[in-house]
Order: sequence, then C-alpha cells, then structure tokens
Amino acid sequence: MEKQPNVIVSSGGVKCDNKSCDYIDKTATVERYSEYLNKPCPKCGENLLTEEDYNLAQQLNALATFMNSLTQEQIDELNKAQGVELNPKLKNKKVSVTFNAHKSISIDKIEPID
Repeated sequence: MEKQPNVIVSSGGVKCDNKSCDYIDKTATVERYSEYLNKPCPKCGENLLTEEDYNLAQQLNALATFMNSLTQEQIDELNKAQGVELNPKLKNKKVSVTFNAHKSISIDKIEPID
C-alpha cells in the first residue's frame, strides 16, 4: 500500500503587498511564481513578488516535501522536540493550513477538513 502524504500542497495565488491595493491573482501557481518575480502589480505598479517572498514560498514547498518523507512517529518526535502541542480537537484530523509568505512565513488560518 502506498504511503499517504503527510502534507498535500495546494499552494498558489499572488497578492499585491501594497496595503492600499487589493490585487489578487488566484490563478498563479507555484510553478509559475518566477513569472511574477519583480514584476509590477497590474493595478498599482508596486513590486508584485519580491525575491525574498519568492524564496519563502520555495522554502514552504521544500518543507512540505521534507514532512512527506517522515513517518507519523518522526513527526510526533519533531513536534515534541519543538514544543508543539496540537489542539486536542485537531489531533489525528486532516487540517487545512493557510500560510502567508510575505517578509516571513506566518499561519493565517488552521481549520479541520474532515
């Protein structure tokens, strides 16, 4: 039986970092991020995707690949070593995690999907 992935990546989308601009391109895929790198926002003209943010997005994908190489026991040990305690309501559940990769990697939302 094939091992189920620990992390399923469904990333994509580019949004303008200018707080007064609401431009979002939800069709942008991670594979196409290089097309947005240092390009002007079509709405306000500011840089749409900086080198720094592009690199953070690539790091998130590398992290997902790493997490998929681990067993559940290894993930549990990693969480324990990092002092991570999961919400008991989410333990052994599939969750959707929305990340933001602007200047740093932050979690915007965690919600169960089962």
